[in-house]
Amino acid sequence: MDYEIEQAFGELIRLYEGNELHGHTQFLSEDELEDNYSHNDIDDIWRQFELVAQEYLEGVAPGKYKITYGWCVFISEI
Repeated sequence: MDYEIEQAFGELIRLYEGNELHGHTQFLSEDELEDNYSHNDIDDIWRQFELVAQEYLEGVAPGKYKITYGWCVFISEI
């Protein structure tokens, strides 16, 4: 589980630093996770990623992004 969060967080940093985090970016889709994790585990992964992503984004771009999830984690520009 930690591996997926670390990979998604690394991708978030890469996209942000490359000025590629625009509009509505998706992370950790349910389709990619459900073969290895239960839906409860997927919800936990999303919540944990949301916390680290929110902390990072508030540090580098306060108030610029909103994080939500449905079938994946969405990071959207406000």
